[in-house]
Amino acid sequence: MAAATRSSPMTSVQAVATLTLLLALTVTVTSHDLSAKLPLLGSLAHNPTAPAPASLAMGGLFRRLPTPGANHLGNSLLRGMKSTIPHSGQMLRRGADKFALQANSFRVELKAVGSKTITMARTLPRAWTTLMKTHPVKVCGTLEGMRYLAGDIIAQRIEARRDKSGGSNELNLQRLAVLAFWGVYYGAGLGYWSYHELYPKMFGVAGTMAALKTTVFDLGLTCPFVYYPMWHFFKAATDPWVEGTSGAAKAGGKEVSVGERAKEVCSTAWVNYKTTFVSDAVSMFAVWAPLHMINFRFVPLHQRFPFIAVTGIIWTTTFSYLQFGLE
Repeated sequence: MAAATRSSPMTSVQAVATLTLLLALTVTVTSHDLSAKLPLLGSLAHNPTAPAPASLAMGGLFRRLPTPGANHLGNSLLRGMKSTIPHSGQMLRRGADKFALQANSFRVELKAVGSKTITMARTLPRAWTTLMKTHPVKVCGTLEGMRYLAGDIIAQRIEARRDKSGGSNELNLQRLAVLAFWGVYYGAGLGYWSYHELYPKMFGVAGTMAALKTTVFDLGLTCPFVYYPMWHFFKAATDPWVEGTSGAAKAGGKEVSVGERAKEVCSTAWVNYKTTFVSDAVSMFAVWAPLHMINFRFVPLHQRFPFIAVTGIIWTTTFSYLQFGLE
């Protein structure tokens, strides 16, 4: 009885230990390793005094063994990642270094361009002022020629769009040449002399009243009684060339003398001048009155005619259309 009583507690301990180990094996040990662990379980069952946790740990019972297929795949992936990640990192570093080098080169080039632009912006006004003071007649003549040339190109394009007869859209080069030459002639002569010499001496160069007097005198006297007569004479003399007819006028197959040709030119110019006097004066006043007030009131003397040459492209377009497009 005593022996039975003593063995009963030992049997209970063994049963609890065995059940615990079986549950652990079910979770952590694969089936092919279970046969290797059973002798250890059997020895534990026959030897209850052995330290179960220590023995099982030494035997590797609680160590989770990987599944053979998954472990092989995982090792392959791990080796691939170990070999790929350093290579990818090197590529990224090289790409970043190359990008940084290119960005730095672009920054240096941009800085150089910006420096040149700033230098040019600072020196150009001084160079232009020097040019206007040293060669004013040449500059004014060139600017006026370019202005009349650009205005006539615009006017001819407008006329071509409005032409319903389906005529040629090509530019009339003779007409362009005539207007460009007229611009050079006027800019280097009457234009420069009146705006830079005559008007400043007559009315001064500063103040609102000086600007108003200059505007009224230019639009009320100079333009209608000097500018337009000169233009109509010039136009009548060059019309045969612009229209593509013979340079020598003929009447009944007989060549006209130079004197008769001169009389004809003067007569044609006078008729055109009288016919278009009102429309010419009104159109010129509408365009130039506000521009003249701005020019004579706020623009320095040596820059007044260049201001007219730049802003006056509106006028040259209108002028070309009125003189040629309405014929």
